[in-house]
Amino acid sequence: MKPCFVTTAFYPGQQNSGISNALYLLTKYLYEKKGVRSTVFAPEEIWGTKDEEKEFVSIRRFKTHKLMNYSFSFSVGAMLDQAQRTERFDFVHSYHFGFYPATAGCNFALRHGLPHFLVAAFHPPSSGIKKSMMDVYNYTQGRRVLSSSAMVFPFNENEKKQLSGYSPGKYSIIPCPVNDKIFHPRGTKTGKVVTYLGTLLPWKGSQIALDIFKKISEKRSDIKFNIVGRGPLETYLRKSTTKNIKVVTNLDSHGVAKILSSSDVVVCPTKYESFGSAIAEAMMCGTPVVTTKVGAVPETVGPGGLLVDYGDWTKMQEYVENLVDDDGLRKKLAVKGLRHSEKYKYANVGKSIYSHYKKSGSVK
Repeated sequence: MKPCFVTTAFYPGQQNSGISNALYLLTKYLYEKKGVRSTVFAPEEIWGTKDEEKEFVSIRRFKTHKLMNYSFSFSVGAMLDQAQRTERFDFVHSYHFGFYPATAGCNFALRHGLPHFLVAAFHPPSSGIKKSMMDVYNYTQGRRVLSSSAMVFPFNENEKKQLSGYSPGKYSIIPCPVNDKIFHPRGTKTGKVVTYLGTLLPWKGSQIALDIFKKISEKRSDIKFNIVGRGPLETYLRKSTTKNIKVVTNLDSHGVAKILSSSDVVVCPTKYESFGSAIAEAMMCGTPVVTTKVGAVPETVGPGGLLVDYGDWTKMQEYVENLVDDDGLRKKLAVKGLRHSEKYKYANVGKSIYSHYKKSGSVK
C-alpha cells in the first residue's frame, strides 16, 4: 500500500495544531500497525521549508501564495504528477475542505484514476467577503471534491450535515484522533485548579475565560486558574491577570497534558468548533469540561461535561464553581468523559480509516 497525503499543514511529530496532528497520528498508526510508510505533500511553513525523509514518512514541501488569508499554489499539481511516475501511489487522501490542497489532491486522483479520500475539518466563514468567496468555492470546486471522493470522513454529525448541504457524497463519521499515549489520567489532581485551554484568539474565548476567572477570584482565593495556549491575545491576557491567574504559553503536548491532568475543571467558551481537540484532550486526561453549545461541541463532549448557551457566561461561572466544590459530580463526569473519549484514541481512528482503504481496493 502506497498512500499519498495532501494537506494544509504537516509536522512529523506531536503538535498543538489540529490538521497537522490529525494527519501525523494517522501516518503514525499506519507505520506502527501496518508497516506502511506514507508520503505527505504540505506547504512550506515554519515547521519546514525543505523536503524531508523521516522514519515513517516522506515530506514534500511546495511553495504557496496568499490572497486575503487564503492560500493557493501553482506548483503542487505538477509535483504530484511527477511523484506518481516513480512512487505509484495507490490512493490520495486530502486534508481540509475549502483550501487548495484538497482540490489539488482530488484533481490529481481523478487524472490518474486513483481513489480519493477527504478529511474535511470544515470551518465555515462567519461573515463578510470571506463567506462569499467560500460559498463560491464550496458550490463549485468544493462540491466536486465531495462528490468525487471514494469516502469523506466528517468528524461528527454536525460536520456531515454541513457538507451534505453542498453534495450528497459518501460519508463515514470518524472523529479527530487524539494521542492517548500523551493525554491520559495521571492521578495528580492536588487541589482546586481551573484551566482554559485553546488558541489565544477572540473567537476561542480566552478573554471570556479570563473575565470569568477574575470574577470568581474576587469572591474566593482558594482556586487557582491557568490560561494555556498561544496566540495574538497573549500580551493582553498577561497584562490583565490577577494574583491567582497564570498565563502559560509555548508548552509542548506533554506539558499541556500535565496541566490538564492536574486540573479539576477545563473551561472552553468557544464560539465555534468543527471538533474541539482541547475538549477531547481534557476528557482523556480525566478532567470534566464546561463549554458552549456550538458547532460540534455537544457531540465532542458527550456526557463528559456541562454545556451553556454561547453568551451565558453567568451560567458558565456558576457551573465552574459548582464543579470545583462538588467532588462527586466532578468524578462522575470524569468517568463518563473517559469512556466517551475512547473513540478518539488514534489507533481506533486509524483502524476505522484503514478499513475504508481496504474497501476501496487500495490495500495491496
